[in-house]
Amino acid sequence: ERLLGPTHVALALERTLGRCPPLFELDADDMGPSRTRSAGTHVKTLVVQASDSSSSMTSKLVACVLALHQRLSLGRCAAALSLRRADLRLVSPDELIPLCGYPRGGIGPVGWSAADYTILVDEALHSQAKTSQLSSGNVQHEGNQGMGLILCGAGLPNLVFPIGVHTLVDSFAAMVAPISMLTNSSAQGGCDVERVDE
Repeated sequence: ERLLGPTHVALALERTLGRCPPLFELDADDMGPSRTRSAGTHVKTLVVQASDSSSSMTSKLVACVLALHQRLSLGRCAAALSLRRADLRLVSPDELIPLCGYPRGGIGPVGWSAADYTILVDEALHSQAKTSQLSSGNVQHEGNQGMGLILCGAGLPNLVFPIGVHTLVDSFAAMVAPISMLTNSSAQGGCDVERVDE
């Protein structure tokens, strides 16, 4: 069991992108809809584990990246990974540090202690990014007023880093698939960061 932190996230970003975008802490005001829209879309990374050893999937851990207000569908994840729903399970909070290296609330899609895992980005985030004009390679200019820019966990609760959805997908070999379902509570501004639909 090895606890990692922001330094490990920064090193992974630097190694892959050749630079590290700024890490910054969100406060309560940053979590509100208006601040989130201008800075980028605040996302969560939920960790699922595949138990089917006969699968063609090369890793057993999956980092599922979706908007904070959305609910993860394990059935859709399984379909995206060509698995049966019964072959996937959500990793419990107690397993996060041993499997990924980060505590609940600090997990993002990069810098894990696991040597091999799959990053699965929700198609809704990817589609949202397609609607904006993305410039190549410069995180600070990707997207139009934060569109296409996501804020990912950076090793500690409320610490995030900005990255373009397309940069995440292209640079970290992430898969894109429809893995979320919009919840009724999200329309009212509430969110349940660990809600999962079977």
